[in-house]
Amino acid sequence: MLWIFGFSLLVFAFGYFVYSKYLAKIVEEDSNIPTPAHTKNDGADFVPTNKFVLFGHHFASIAGAGPILGPTIAASMYGWGSVWLWIIIGGVFFGAVHDYFSLMISVKNEGKSIFNISSSILGKFAGFFMSLFVLIALIIVVAVFAAFTAVSFVSEPRIVIPTFTILVVALLFYFMTYRLRIGLIGSTIVSLILVGLSIYFSFAFNWAITFPFSNDVSIAIWVIILLIYSFFASVLPVNLVLQPRDYINSYVLIGGLLVGIVGILVSSFLPNITINAPFFGISEVAKDPKTGLVDPLWPTLFITVACGAISGFHSLVASGTSSKQLNNEKDGRFVGYGAMITESLLALTVLIGIMYFIGYDKLVSLVKGGKAIIAFGTSFGNMTSAIIGSWGFAFALFMINGFMLTTLDTATRISRFLTEEIYTSLTKSNLNKYVSTLFIVLTAGYLALSGSYKSLWQLFGTANQLMSAFALVIISVYLLYRGKDYLVALIPAIFMVLTTLGSLIFYFYKYAFVSFNLTYLIIDVVLLSTALVSYVAIFISLLKGYKTASEVS
Repeated sequence: MLWIFGFSLLVFAFGYFVYSKYLAKIVEEDSNIPTPAHTKNDGADFVPTNKFVLFGHHFASIAGAGPILGPTIAASMYGWGSVWLWIIIGGVFFGAVHDYFSLMISVKNEGKSIFNISSSILGKFAGFFMSLFVLIALIIVVAVFAAFTAVSFVSEPRIVIPTFTILVVALLFYFMTYRLRIGLIGSTIVSLILVGLSIYFSFAFNWAITFPFSNDVSIAIWVIILLIYSFFASVLPVNLVLQPRDYINSYVLIGGLLVGIVGILVSSFLPNITINAPFFGISEVAKDPKTGLVDPLWPTLFITVACGAISGFHSLVASGTSSKQLNNEKDGRFVGYGAMITESLLALTVLIGIMYFIGYDKLVSLVKGGKAIIAFGTSFGNMTSAIIGSWGFAFALFMINGFMLTTLDTATRISRFLTEEIYTSLTKSNLNKYVSTLFIVLTAGYLALSGSYKSLWQLFGTANQLMSAFALVIISVYLLYRGKDYLVALIPAIFMVLTTLGSLIFYFYKYAFVSFNLTYLIIDVVLLSTALVSYVAIFISLLKGYKTASEVS
């Protein structure tokens, strides 16, 4: 156990302390250049932010359920070996590169989103189809995290009160910090005490919120409530709810990560701790229950692990919200690269728990039954039992719920921005933010309530990684036109392009000819069509030499 954990830490340390410094030289960080947070400060979306607060907001927003559910599901399908290798290699050389460049290119282009910038690099036609694809992918993200957050509420109702307590405390944090000027440390201490008390009383006295209906109906009710919350969180100023909530929540999330790491260190010295999962194998989870069709290791593994190695959604957070809050360019490496490495560390911790602290047969059974969240909670509870006793399972679900909720409202906000950008490009007029947000939550709500969570997760994984492929292509071209080392982005881009196209083709075959599902088939066809059109447009733009280096800012 220790050798796996120790070797992985060395790889992560190399990435942050060595490789990311090389990337910083490529992007030419300059602390003397004012960031968009200063030049466009509007007190709502563009707000200069302390780097530790921004790290918390950024990390909580990008982490989501991906680094937890991804490794859990992937290990149940293929064993732990390939999942481990992809987490450490993908995190350092794919995901963190993708996140850091997305953040810094946006900062150096007035805080524009990476996909908005693509229009000036590759042409309006390619840029439009990329934006359209990203909007579709984001709606799937909102649907997935609304569904899984609702499932977590029903699976462990004691986490509901602490979850909504954080929202109330976030408002209090805003008033303490921005109105009363109490200061970051004092506001943080008060907020964490209040959150800690809500966790203690909810778990100690079994304070729970439930509905007197079946699980399916209860999940549907929570999906609706969560989307209503996301609607309001999307239209309110970022420093009123999202930023302070994510900052406070990041302490819970990082606290859970630290508890998990300590659990690994303590458990490594206990007797009879052995690996339960195979290094490699094909389980029943990887097979279609009706036809026996096997989801192949490539490309399925790389879209299933998701955020623990690389995630296209991160480029949207980095260039959609975080770039608008970066106080100084020199903070970019800490926020962009550092948060991704932290997320890979979280994925590694989850994977070790799955390897050692839950029986493999039980893992396969739970994931096959759509209960990957319960599988994670069980392994985390066993891994940390020597530290926090029987509270491990409940705390695990509270932690993953915190991840999912932060991604849910951030994705809704970014979807709103993108919907308005697309509408304006088509009509030359502005779209009301309430109308655009309503469109997002209604569409996502339909998807969240329409089918299998496992199938929805696979579509999310494909759409998510296709976003990362697009972002890496944009980054590669941007660096190429500026005469920089573009191979650091191009090599990951080629791999992700091939992987995501392979995934879309496989799922087209699966949902059209093997396990027919009209809703998912339509989504797959739309994603595949927009992806192919975008890549053709990119290729044509490059052949024409659409922009020269001197024309790109």
